[in-house]
Amino acid sequence: MPSVLVLLPRLLGSSEWQSAFSRGEVPDVTPYGYHHAHSGEWRVRFSRPTPTRGLMWVIDRGLAKLCGFDFIHAWRNRREIFESDIVWTHTEREHLALSLLLFIYRRRSRPLIIAQSVWLMDSWDRMPRLRRWLHEQLIHFPDVLTFLSPVNTELARRAFRKARVEFMPFGISLDSFNTQRPNAEHFHRPVRVLALGNDRHRDWPTFAAAFKSADHFDVRIGSRTFPRHLMHSNFQIAELQLSEARSWFDWADVLVIPLASNLHASGLTTLLEGVALGIPVVASRAGGLEWYFDDNCVTFVEPGNPDALRKALMDITPELAARRIAHASKRFQEMDFSTKGYARRHVELSQSLLLNRTRRLVGEDDTAISLEHSVNRESC
Repeated sequence: MPSVLVLLPRLLGSSEWQSAFSRGEVPDVTPYGYHHAHSGEWRVRFSRPTPTRGLMWVIDRGLAKLCGFDFIHAWRNRREIFESDIVWTHTEREHLALSLLLFIYRRRSRPLIIAQSVWLMDSWDRMPRLRRWLHEQLIHFPDVLTFLSPVNTELARRAFRKARVEFMPFGISLDSFNTQRPNAEHFHRPVRVLALGNDRHRDWPTFAAAFKSADHFDVRIGSRTFPRHLMHSNFQIAELQLSEARSWFDWADVLVIPLASNLHASGLTTLLEGVALGIPVVASRAGGLEWYFDDNCVTFVEPGNPDALRKALMDITPELAARRIAHASKRFQEMDFSTKGYARRHVELSQSLLLNRTRRLVGEDDTAISLEHSVNRESC
């Protein structure tokens, strides 16, 4: 039975996450739903969290800031790493640290690595020279580099020509986002506009400029990064727990995802959640979201244009919204944008890596046998 270790970000642990799930604070029983890969044929484990305090916290954070990855977290999980057949990482902060660990140990026998990156390509061209050199030395240790957006996948293929690079479509938990609401017969007046997210690529200035009219829009924003100087009288802002976010989804007429240009499909989780719940979506055309859902499914607008964003929302009727929701739901189901589908895609990729490793090992054995026979004949 192949053993998989999911090397999570340092403060995430499976037992703590399960407790949060039981309290209704997180959407899936394990982080990102990787537990769906666990079966009679696959054993899936999770890394241990690495909390630090005091002086060690200062040293730890300083090292991570200097290198751009979390080596101490990988180091403290090294036993579990080397006991595994395959390691999956969720971000580059973990897989670059894992690569450095493998460089230090230089073991002939090591786990296979599926190394997912999220923000790596967004910062690649602006990265400090020394850090970029270090990342370039480490980037080829994983067996596969995976990305959640087709945009940064293609850039990575050009940047890392010797590496195997794959696009890995993301998925959300249908344990928490599994009930589509009925299509609305009409929108409220003012229109109820919802925006959620904390990503640095949320374009809050454009959003605020588009929907500051109290006569036309009733706005709720679930975010801890929304700039307070952009507040207007028709805006309500809060940091939301999962149950509160669900109630705000139910309240909304339209979900808006305002984005600055990016490479990593910023806003993807919110987009998938909105589609799963049957809410019409207006989103900036940025980061590869249009691969997940095309113009028949989502109303896309160019980034940075508040007038276009406002007009796109005002042009949506309940009838148009119903058609787009139907197309989006069909696409969601066909591609399985759930955490089960996400885990299954990891398993399928892992199976291909294990098969390739077995073929290589068998090939090496065959070569050794052939050489042995040749030597024996010459001796005779």
